[in-house]
Amino acid sequence: MLLTRPLLWRLRDHPVHFLGTFHLGPPGGFAFPPRALELIDSAAAVYLEVDPFGQPTRDIVHRSEGTLEDDIGSSRFRRLQELMPRDNDLAQLAPAGIELRLGIQAYRARGLEFDLGIDRMLYRRADGLEKSIHFLETMSDQEQALLAGDKSEMIAGLDLMLANPGVLQQLVDNLIWAYLQGDDRVLSEIRNLMATLRPSKARALLQNREERWVPLIRGIVESRRPTLIAVGAIHFAEPDGLLSHLAPIFPMQRFEAEAA
Repeated sequence: MLLTRPLLWRLRDHPVHFLGTFHLGPPGGFAFPPRALELIDSAAAVYLEVDPFGQPTRDIVHRSEGTLEDDIGSSRFRRLQELMPRDNDLAQLAPAGIELRLGIQAYRARGLEFDLGIDRMLYRRADGLEKSIHFLETMSDQEQALLAGDKSEMIAGLDLMLANPGVLQQLVDNLIWAYLQGDDRVLSEIRNLMATLRPSKARALLQNREERWVPLIRGIVESRRPTLIAVGAIHFAEPDGLLSHLAPIFPMQRFEAEAA
Protein backbone atom coordinates (compact mmCIF):
# COMPACT_ATOMS: atom_id res chain seq x y z
CA MET A 1 0.00 0.00 0.00
CA LEU A 2 1.75 3.15 -1.26
CA LEU A 3 2.19 6.11 1.09
CA THR A 4 2.07 8.93 -1.46
CA ARG A 5 2.64 11.58 1.22
CA PRO A 6 4.66 9.92 4.00
CA LEU A 7 5.07 11.64 7.35
CA LEU A 8 8.73 12.35 6.69
CA TRP A 9 10.69 15.45 7.69
CA ARG A 10 14.25 16.43 6.86
CA LEU A 11 16.37 18.86 8.86
CA ARG A 12 17.78 21.75 6.87
CA ASP A 13 21.23 21.86 8.46
CA HIS A 14 21.73 18.29 9.69
CA PRO A 15 21.74 14.90 7.91
CA VAL A 16 18.84 13.67 10.05
CA HIS A 17 15.33 12.65 9.01
CA PHE A 18 12.22 11.99 11.09
CA LEU A 19 9.65 9.42 10.01
CA GLY A 20 6.21 8.84 11.48
CA THR A 21 5.50 5.11 11.56
CA PHE A 22 2.45 2.89 11.91
CA HIS A 23 2.99 -0.10 14.17
CA LEU A 24 0.65 -2.39 12.21
CA GLY A 25 0.47 -2.83 8.47
CA PRO A 26 -1.84 -4.10 5.69
CA PRO A 27 -1.31 -7.24 3.60
CA GLY A 28 1.84 -6.62 1.59
CA GLY A 29 2.89 -3.87 3.96
CA PHE A 30 3.29 -0.15 3.32
CA ALA A 31 5.46 1.18 0.47
CA PHE A 32 7.24 4.52 0.09
CA PRO A 33 7.78 6.66 -3.02
CA PRO A 34 11.28 6.10 -4.48
CA ARG A 35 12.61 9.52 -3.38
CA ALA A 36 11.34 9.01 0.17
CA LEU A 37 12.98 5.59 0.24
CA GLU A 38 16.26 7.18 -0.87
CA LEU A 39 16.12 9.56 2.09
CA ILE A 40 15.31 6.69 4.46
CA ASP A 41 18.18 4.60 3.08
CA SER A 42 20.65 7.50 3.26
CA ALA A 43 20.87 7.07 7.04
CA ALA A 44 23.88 5.30 8.54
CA ALA A 45 21.93 4.71 11.75
CA VAL A 46 18.27 4.05 12.51
CA TYR A 47 16.54 4.83 15.81
CA LEU A 48 13.17 3.23 16.62
CA GLU A 49 10.96 3.58 19.70
CA VAL A 50 11.72 0.07 20.93
CA ASP A 51 12.97 -3.18 19.42
CA PRO A 52 9.96 -4.24 17.28
CA PHE A 53 11.06 -7.86 17.63
CA GLY A 54 11.75 -7.61 21.36
CA GLN A 55 10.04 -9.92 23.82
CA PRO A 56 7.78 -8.54 26.58
CA THR A 57 9.37 -8.38 30.01
CA ARG A 58 6.04 -9.01 31.74
CA ASP A 59 2.45 -9.96 31.00
CA ILE A 60 0.55 -6.67 30.94
CA VAL A 61 -2.51 -8.22 29.33
CA HIS A 62 -3.53 -10.57 32.14
CA ARG A 63 -4.03 -9.98 35.85
CA SER A 64 -2.43 -11.83 38.73
CA GLU A 65 -5.49 -11.59 40.99
CA GLY A 66 -9.18 -10.71 40.87
CA THR A 67 -11.22 -10.53 37.68
CA LEU A 68 -12.06 -7.94 35.06
CA GLU A 69 -15.65 -8.14 36.25
CA ASP A 70 -14.45 -6.95 39.68
CA ASP A 71 -12.94 -3.87 38.04
CA ILE A 72 -15.68 -2.85 35.65
CA GLY A 73 -18.87 -4.32 37.12
CA SER A 74 -21.11 -7.16 35.99
CA SER A 75 -23.23 -5.27 33.43
CA ARG A 76 -20.19 -3.95 31.53
CA PHE A 77 -18.53 -7.35 31.70
CA ARG A 78 -21.57 -9.11 30.22
CA ARG A 79 -21.70 -6.56 27.41
CA LEU A 80 -18.02 -7.19 26.64
CA GLN A 81 -18.71 -10.92 26.53
CA GLU A 82 -21.30 -10.23 23.84
CA LEU A 83 -18.86 -8.10 21.84
CA MET A 84 -15.90 -10.47 22.29
CA PRO A 85 -17.37 -14.00 22.27
CA ARG A 86 -14.10 -15.62 21.17
CA ASP A 87 -12.04 -14.21 24.05
CA ASN A 88 -12.17 -17.09 26.52
CA ASP A 89 -9.73 -15.35 28.88
CA LEU A 90 -11.83 -12.19 29.21
CA ALA A 91 -12.24 -12.51 32.97
CA GLN A 92 -8.46 -12.66 33.44
CA LEU A 93 -7.68 -9.52 31.45
CA ALA A 94 -6.15 -6.53 33.21
CA PRO A 95 -7.45 -3.00 32.43
CA ALA A 96 -4.49 -2.45 30.08
CA GLY A 97 -5.19 -5.84 28.55
CA ILE A 98 -8.79 -5.08 27.60
CA GLU A 99 -7.74 -1.80 25.97
CA LEU A 100 -5.01 -3.50 23.98
CA ARG A 101 -7.28 -6.38 22.98
CA LEU A 102 -10.06 -4.05 21.77
CA GLY A 103 -7.61 -1.86 19.86
CA ILE A 104 -5.91 -4.77 18.11
CA GLN A 105 -9.32 -6.23 17.26
CA ALA A 106 -10.27 -2.97 15.54
CA TYR A 107 -7.04 -2.92 13.49
CA ARG A 108 -7.35 -6.57 12.52
CA ALA A 109 -10.90 -5.91 11.34
CA ARG A 110 -9.20 -3.84 8.62
CA GLY A 111 -6.58 -6.49 7.87
CA LEU A 112 -3.65 -4.88 9.69
CA GLU A 113 -1.06 -6.94 11.58
CA PHE A 114 2.03 -6.14 13.69
CA ASP A 115 4.42 -8.13 11.52
CA LEU A 116 3.52 -5.89 8.56
CA GLY A 117 4.03 -2.61 10.44
CA ILE A 118 6.61 -0.05 9.37
CA ASP A 119 8.78 -0.53 12.49
CA ARG A 120 9.53 -4.14 11.60
CA MET A 121 9.94 -3.27 7.93
CA LEU A 122 12.51 -0.58 8.80
CA TYR A 123 14.36 -2.92 11.14
CA ARG A 124 14.58 -5.64 8.48
CA ARG A 125 15.67 -3.14 5.83
CA ALA A 126 18.30 -1.49 8.03
CA ASP A 127 19.62 -4.86 9.15
CA GLY A 128 19.86 -6.06 5.56
CA LEU A 129 21.83 -2.92 4.62
CA GLU A 130 24.08 -3.40 7.68
CA LYS A 131 23.13 -0.12 9.29
CA SER A 132 23.40 0.38 13.04
CA ILE A 133 20.03 0.05 14.80
CA HIS A 134 19.20 1.72 18.11
CA PHE A 135 16.17 2.29 20.33
CA LEU A 136 14.92 5.35 22.20
CA GLU A 137 13.61 3.30 25.11
CA THR A 138 13.39 -0.23 26.48
CA MET A 139 10.48 -2.63 26.24
CA SER A 140 10.03 -2.17 30.01
CA ASP A 141 9.66 1.61 29.53
CA GLN A 142 6.92 1.09 26.96
CA GLU A 143 5.13 -1.49 29.09
CA GLN A 144 5.10 0.90 32.03
CA ALA A 145 3.42 3.54 29.85
CA LEU A 146 0.82 1.04 28.63
CA LEU A 147 0.02 0.10 32.23
CA ALA A 148 -0.48 3.71 33.30
CA GLY A 149 -3.80 5.53 33.37
CA ASP A 150 -6.59 6.39 35.75
CA LYS A 151 -9.12 3.58 36.27
CA SER A 152 -12.11 5.94 36.25
CA GLU A 153 -11.01 7.32 32.86
CA MET A 154 -10.73 3.78 31.52
CA ILE A 155 -14.25 2.93 32.68
CA ALA A 156 -15.65 6.16 31.21
CA GLY A 157 -14.02 5.32 27.88
CA LEU A 158 -15.38 1.79 28.06
CA ASP A 159 -18.88 3.14 28.72
CA LEU A 160 -18.59 5.35 25.63
CA MET A 161 -17.56 2.39 23.51
CA LEU A 162 -20.26 0.10 24.89
CA ALA A 163 -22.93 2.74 24.26
CA ASN A 164 -21.60 3.32 20.73
CA PRO A 165 -19.93 0.04 19.61
CA GLY A 166 -18.72 1.56 16.34
CA VAL A 167 -16.88 4.49 17.92
CA LEU A 168 -13.56 2.67 18.44
CA GLN A 169 -13.60 1.26 14.91
CA GLN A 170 -14.31 4.73 13.54
CA LEU A 171 -11.39 6.17 15.51
CA VAL A 172 -9.07 3.46 14.19
CA ASP A 173 -10.38 3.99 10.65
CA ASN A 174 -9.71 7.73 10.95
CA LEU A 175 -6.18 7.04 12.18
CA ILE A 176 -5.48 4.65 9.30
CA TRP A 177 -6.92 7.13 6.78
CA ALA A 178 -4.88 10.01 8.22
CA TYR A 179 -1.69 7.96 7.97
CA LEU A 180 -2.36 6.84 4.41
CA GLN A 181 -3.07 10.44 3.39
CA GLY A 182 -0.22 11.90 5.43
CA ASP A 183 -2.78 14.23 7.01
CA ASP A 184 -1.10 15.68 10.09
CA ARG A 185 -4.17 17.84 10.80
CA VAL A 186 -6.36 14.78 11.40
CA LEU A 187 -3.58 13.17 13.45
CA SER A 188 -3.54 16.29 15.62
CA GLU A 189 -7.31 16.03 16.08
CA ILE A 190 -6.94 12.40 17.18
CA ARG A 191 -4.15 13.31 19.59
CA ASN A 192 -6.32 16.05 21.10
CA LEU A 193 -9.22 13.59 21.42
CA MET A 194 -6.97 11.15 23.27
CA ALA A 195 -5.89 13.89 25.66
CA THR A 196 -9.52 14.87 26.25
CA LEU A 197 -10.93 11.38 26.82
CA ARG A 198 -7.94 9.82 28.57
CA PRO A 199 -5.69 12.60 29.91
CA SER A 200 -3.66 10.40 32.27
CA LYS A 201 -3.16 7.72 29.61
CA ALA A 202 -2.22 10.27 26.95
CA ARG A 203 0.27 11.81 29.35
CA ALA A 204 1.93 8.45 30.00
CA LEU A 205 1.87 7.13 26.42
CA LEU A 206 2.66 10.38 24.64
CA GLN A 207 3.97 13.44 26.49
CA ASN A 208 6.05 11.71 29.19
CA ARG A 209 7.81 9.48 26.69
CA GLU A 210 8.39 12.32 24.22
CA GLU A 211 9.89 14.49 26.95
CA ARG A 212 12.35 11.68 27.72
CA TRP A 213 13.19 11.26 24.04
CA VAL A 214 13.88 14.93 23.26
CA PRO A 215 17.31 15.15 24.96
CA LEU A 216 18.34 11.89 23.28
CA ILE A 217 17.19 13.16 19.90
CA ARG A 218 18.99 16.47 20.35
CA GLY A 219 22.22 14.59 21.02
CA ILE A 220 21.67 12.44 17.92
CA VAL A 221 21.04 15.49 15.74
CA GLU A 222 24.02 17.42 17.10
CA SER A 223 26.32 14.46 16.35
CA ARG A 224 25.65 15.17 12.65
CA ARG A 225 25.69 11.48 11.81
CA PRO A 226 23.27 10.60 8.97
CA THR A 227 20.36 9.18 10.97
CA LEU A 228 16.72 8.21 10.60
CA ILE A 229 14.57 8.61 13.73
CA ALA A 230 11.31 6.70 13.30
CA VAL A 231 8.53 6.67 15.92
CA GLY A 232 4.75 6.35 15.84
CA ALA A 233 3.13 9.06 13.74
CA ILE A 234 0.95 10.32 16.60
CA HIS A 235 4.12 11.39 18.44
CA PHE A 236 4.76 14.10 15.85
CA ALA A 237 1.25 15.58 15.96
CA GLU A 238 0.46 19.05 17.25
CA PRO A 239 -0.04 20.77 19.56
CA ASP A 240 2.56 19.20 21.87
CA GLY A 241 4.21 16.35 19.96
CA LEU A 242 7.88 16.03 19.06
CA LEU A 243 7.77 18.65 16.31
CA SER A 244 6.68 21.30 18.82
CA HIS A 245 9.84 20.54 20.85
CA LEU A 246 12.30 20.15 17.98
CA ALA A 247 11.24 22.50 15.16
CA PRO A 248 12.09 25.70 17.10
CA ILE A 249 15.64 24.36 17.62
CA PHE A 250 16.29 22.55 14.36
CA PRO A 251 14.64 24.06 11.26
CA MET A 252 13.00 21.32 9.21
CA GLN A 253 10.71 20.77 6.27
CA ARG A 254 8.12 18.17 5.40
CA PHE A 255 8.97 15.80 2.56
CA GLU A 256 6.71 16.26 -0.43
CA ALA A 257 6.84 13.65 -3.19
CA GLU A 258 5.84 16.11 -5.87
CA ALA A 259 8.66 18.48 -4.99
CA ALA A 260 11.32 15.79 -4.52
